[in-house]
Amino acid sequence: MRVLHLFKSYYPPTRGGIEQWINEIVHARVFREAGIEFVVLTAAEGRELVEETDDGVRVVRAPALVRASTAPVVPSWSSWIKRLEPDVLHVHMPNPTGELAVLGSRTGAPIIASYHADVVRRGPVTAAYDAFASRFLRRARSITVSSPRLAETTPALRGHLARITVVPFGVDPDEWSTRPPLADDIRERYGPGPLVVLLGRLVHYKGAEVLVEAMRDVEATALIVGDGPRRVGAEALAARLGVADRVVFTGSVPDGDRAAYLHAADVFVLPSTNRGEAFGIVQVQAMATGTPSVSTEIGTGTSWVNRHGETGLVAPSGDPAALARAINELLGDDARRASMGEAARRRVHEQLTSERMFEELRRLYEAAASSG
Repeated sequence: MRVLHLFKSYYPPTRGGIEQWINEIVHARVFREAGIEFVVLTAAEGRELVEETDDGVRVVRAPALVRASTAPVVPSWSSWIKRLEPDVLHVHMPNPTGELAVLGSRTGAPIIASYHADVVRRGPVTAAYDAFASRFLRRARSITVSSPRLAETTPALRGHLARITVVPFGVDPDEWSTRPPLADDIRERYGPGPLVVLLGRLVHYKGAEVLVEAMRDVEATALIVGDGPRRVGAEALAARLGVADRVVFTGSVPDGDRAAYLHAADVFVLPSTNRGEAFGIVQVQAMATGTPSVSTEIGTGTSWVNRHGETGLVAPSGDPAALARAINELLGDDARRASMGEAARRRVHEQLTSERMFEELRRLYEAAASSG
């Protein structure tokens, strides 16, 4: 069985959550053992076609004519869909130009649509996309979302609930449970006081600036681990507010070091500000290390993953004072923090493993192929 994944970008080089999730799926051994072959169709960075193999997975990077905001216009996507002859087409949304390409290809392959997040700019363009996405989803044999909250609160998904399967993002707990020696080095380097950690791409919805403002009222050091377009502004804000000595921007770190930063944290913080953050897989990674989270309520899966009062605390979004109070509440109670960390670890083992995620996707692929 050949499954074609279609999205606007792919990891490497793009380090976004969707891109890395696709990469993890197409390299998972469970699918190879089930006789499933993956191909990835995405947009090239430049104007030249790039065909390559990523550790046994064929990747076709078709040239983009232009880019409308973050959406690449790739005229050849439709023809590539036909040429690659998939048994199942796995479309990752939102990617409006990709969805148009699928319709233009007139493919007969059954479609699985993964609706990852909303287009967050509200207004006529977003309303038009919601209407188009809803029509596109009628073509899908099945639709996946990462949490029940996303299914319940997304306009484009209304009317399609009967075909929605919740497939939460998962991790391999064993990969994150062991404390690397580097975690102690991080504690020594940035201690001796408490450490709070934000890890991720510094983009508009991540809320790094909110954490910076909150640190005026938190007696701890914040490590902001990652890079992105909002880093410069967040660093300038830290200097302006006089907290630059307690807010450290580490930049990007190797993938193999991420677990060490999460183990080093007393509290993991996900201060997201809008629905561009639909789940927060890094929050699951933190939970797998036994670190409690402080996340924000944005109406998506972030507060479904992190259960308020059980695995961490949930604060209002965009409210630095409320975020500071939640962080201080956990930092001030060692026993409660440890209890929540253990509850977080259990939640990952019981519901948020990559094994469960892969098995559900395998079942969907096989059902789709048999119907095609």
